[in-house]
Amino acid sequence: MSKAWKDLLQPKLKAKREHLRAEQQRVTSLIGKRSSLDTRIETIRKLLATNTCPTCEQSIGEERKIIAGNELGMLEGEIRDLAVDPNALTNVSAEINAIDKLIIAPVGPVIRRIEMEMRKLDVELIKAENDIETLNEEIKGFDTAEMARNRALRDQILKNESTLERDIQLTQTNFEKVKNDLAIVAKTIQGMPQARAQRSTATVNFLIKLEKVFSESIERLRDNLRQHVEAKATDAFRHMTTQKAYRGLTINKNYGLTILDEHGRHAEDDVYADRWRCTYRARSV
Repeated sequence: MSKAWKDLLQPKLKAKREHLRAEQQRVTSLIGKRSSLDTRIETIRKLLATNTCPTCEQSIGEERKIIAGNELGMLEGEIRDLAVDPNALTNVSAEINAIDKLIIAPVGPVIRRIEMEMRKLDVELIKAENDIETLNEEIKGFDTAEMARNRALRDQILKNESTLERDIQLTQTNFEKVKNDLAIVAKTIQGMPQARAQRSTATVNFLIKLEKVFSESIERLRDNLRQHVEAKATDAFRHMTTQKAYRGLTINKNYGLTILDEHGRHAEDDVYADRWRCTYRARSV
């Protein structure tokens, strides 16, 4: 908007610039013509002063001198009418440069485009405000305090989940270390015949078998949870899709959800299946 006022001056500025350019061209033409006349006058004066043609360097007669004198008189009279201000061309050029600095790209179209965008945003703002009012009406019947409590509880549970995941990772690391140490001890004892009958050897063997049972229990629990997650995911998927050709979802080896077709095969190349590809991953125990 700070430049909008200049749009009103543009027509007059352009007209003034065209006038100045015409004047610039006129003055330039006069200067060129005067320069040409000066050169011709100087040539004739030299001819009359030396009685010699400056071109062929031959002497000229009286008749030729009379003709030259007449031409000199006419040229001197003509050049008097070509009065040219020596600063005229400089002044005109300076005015043109000053006007060029004032002539800018019009900002009117830009302002109109901004105003159209503002009107469009005003409509979107009104729509958003109406949506807010509608949502406020819809939640009037709900206990906002209870909602706030549930949100805080959710955030705390998520925070606790992160802490538990770190603890699980640390415990898993320690478990793997103990497992490796136990394997080293068992291998060492096996190489010592005198230690095989000792109570410590029996304890080590018992712990190894106990660890195996524990690992198998984890695998069994994981498989049970896999089936539970698959059933829940399949039920949710059937409520979301209208394609009855899909049997459901299954958990793949990467703990992602893969769609199964009516024959129980992975629908990997199906465009619709790709559209419905679940991005959630089933967590392992």
